[in-house]
Amino acid sequence: MNHSFRHTPFVLESLLSGEAENYRHHATTHPFAPKTMKARFVACLVAMVCVLILGSLSTPRLAAQIATGGVTGTVKDAAGAVLPGAAVTLTNTQTNVVQSTQSTSTGTYVFTAVPVGIYTLKASHAGFQDVVISNIDVHIQVVLTEDATLAVGSAAQQVTVTAAAPLLQAESGTIGTTIEGKAVIDLPLNGRNWATLAQIAAGVTTASTQFSGAPGSAYYVVNGLNPWMQDFRLDGIDDNVELYGGAGPTNSNVNVTPPPDAISEFRLQTGDFPAEFGHSSAGIINAVVKSGTNSIHGDLWEFVRNDKLDANDYFSNLYGAKRAAYHQNQFGGTVGGPVWIPKLYNGKNKTFFFFDYQGTRIVRPSPTTASIPTALEQSSGFTNFSDVITNNSGTKTDALGRVFPYGTILDPATTRSVAAGQTDPVSGLQNTTGNTVYVRDPFFTAGSVGGIRDFTSYAAELNQIPAGRIDPNAVKILQLYPAATSPGTVNNYFQNNKTPNNINQFDVRIDQSFGEHDTLFGVYDWSHFVINQPNVLPGIADGGNFGTGTISLPIYAIALGETHTFSTTLSNDFHIGWGHNVQSQLSSNATEMGIPAQYNIQGVPQVTDNGGLTNFSISGMQSLGASPYMPTVATITDLEIMDNLTKQKGSHTFKGGIQWDRLYGIVLQPPYGRGQFSYSGQYSDVINSNTGLLGIADMLITPGPATVPNGISNLGSMSGFQASNIAPNRDIRYYYGAYFQDDW
Repeated sequence: MNHSFRHTPFVLESLLSGEAENYRHHATTHPFAPKTMKARFVACLVAMVCVLILGSLSTPRLAAQIATGGVTGTVKDAAGAVLPGAAVTLTNTQTNVVQSTQSTSTGTYVFTAVPVGIYTLKASHAGFQDVVISNIDVHIQVVLTEDATLAVGSAAQQVTVTAAAPLLQAESGTIGTTIEGKAVIDLPLNGRNWATLAQIAAGVTTASTQFSGAPGSAYYVVNGLNPWMQDFRLDGIDDNVELYGGAGPTNSNVNVTPPPDAISEFRLQTGDFPAEFGHSSAGIINAVVKSGTNSIHGDLWEFVRNDKLDANDYFSNLYGAKRAAYHQNQFGGTVGGPVWIPKLYNGKNKTFFFFDYQGTRIVRPSPTTASIPTALEQSSGFTNFSDVITNNSGTKTDALGRVFPYGTILDPATTRSVAAGQTDPVSGLQNTTGNTVYVRDPFFTAGSVGGIRDFTSYAAELNQIPAGRIDPNAVKILQLYPAATSPGTVNNYFQNNKTPNNINQFDVRIDQSFGEHDTLFGVYDWSHFVINQPNVLPGIADGGNFGTGTISLPIYAIALGETHTFSTTLSNDFHIGWGHNVQSQLSSNATEMGIPAQYNIQGVPQVTDNGGLTNFSISGMQSLGASPYMPTVATITDLEIMDNLTKQKGSHTFKGGIQWDRLYGIVLQPPYGRGQFSYSGQYSDVINSNTGLLGIADMLITPGPATVPNGISNLGSMSGFQASNIAPNRDIRYYYGAYFQDDW
């Protein structure tokens, strides 16, 4: 139930990578570039500066700044002659912030780094009537052409026209799709993740499940390229999950995802990128958080989904459980306007704020099944395993030709060799295989196994393990299993838990105009995802599944940008961004120390987040204890600095810039920080024919001396043990590049 209210002609870039504090260096270069990295970088900067100084003598083909758009055009008289020196202003109709320039010797003008919004353009020249073009809609990475034709007359006379939406963007060869803020809000979004809307663009398809692709995720394929080749940008700054990315709780490779109501618009570019986009080869997704205006604006929302009209699910019906609870609430609001402090400051026309908050509360069902010891096995003190035979069918044959019911437990202490052609002194059977073979006998309460070739009629006398052969510590550990909820030996435990998922997030943006030459903005984004995924088994039994327990993802990002106009033909756009992302997955008992020692397991480091029970991987049973590879705690930070300089000279627009990124990750993920004991059942089954059912028997039966001639002593118990240290891994990566572009 749902309810809602309301050409890159010269590019140099390099990548410096490191793993565990060891740094590697490689670069992509022009074939005629200098041979050292430092020399290449310096040469690029020198070339860029030289071309900016040089000029040459039509309307410029202009590239917009990363998170903004642009407006360009030519000022002419009625006869079509160009008008140099015309005064041109561009005014944001919602904030009254003005940008000014003059037409060049070729009559052209250019406004770069124009924030998304609706604008009015005015062109004036002595001896001519003013021309005003209204309703100019500027979008991210889109450059509009608005030519102004001035008629002879006085400045007191004014001609007003309304800009028409262009049918074709001739100023750039970039291929892209813009999705405006209204569409972001109005289109159906499961989970309200606006980044998924890029999948409606041409050339975009859902990624395979290998990449966590789904219609509701931000993993998608652009023009057939790898999903990790996308470049997500928020307010012009890196918004990718760097270094140790993954779907995780957000099911996205986007670091910060503000609510749809906070997004002014976003644009997906899929080909022929401007030179400043040298980072990625697939799609480039640019989004901008809304800005405040001279009027107070805001909205409120709540989206509700619940289980009131849902049918019961298959597993609940199968195990006689009632319908599980499902609730999803997403609520929040936005507000924006001029900064106003009574009697102290009035920011109208110059200082603006925008704030949004969204809370998400999700409770979804989490049904799980597990195979655990049966009621008979538990009540017998783990000595009677006759139901392993009765709940299975078929037989197995050993090297002497003896036939056993499927699931028969054999005694490791009776393991022995029988040479080719020899008679086994225990069973009295001859080895006719022509090779030395190994066999063992079942636990058989009827007495001697001598002469018996077929044990299928003796099922009641099998699988009774003498209490004196059982390890009491193993029994203590196995008693952590809960009582079975249904008969049988497979999937005989069912629980229908709830998985709560709480998300809080907000964004704050401040825009400041210092007149016609300087504008400044700052954005702070914060979000915190917390998911409590229930274990397969209760308490410290846990169940050993990776991803259960507490998954926490606190994120914040800061973006700052300043645009300065040096003259009517020279401007600079500077950005700096900082992102901080912590991804932690902890077992539900991560803070409970001293548990292994209670079960005589020594040497497990009792350090932060490594609490809980050692993992026991038991063939045929659900694992016990905390999962390997937990705790997982990854802290990733990224610092990005960008600067872009634009110079207009005649019919040319020269643009150059630099980008520097520092990506740092520290990851704690010990594979087996608590250790892992593995029991495959290979010592309790027919030799060289392991069924995978009897891991619990290997765990229970204490290894000891052989009880038969030619026997092998001390055979049994673990099939493997793994342990690892608990130490973080540190990685650092530097990315830096420089570019130059001439639009003519």
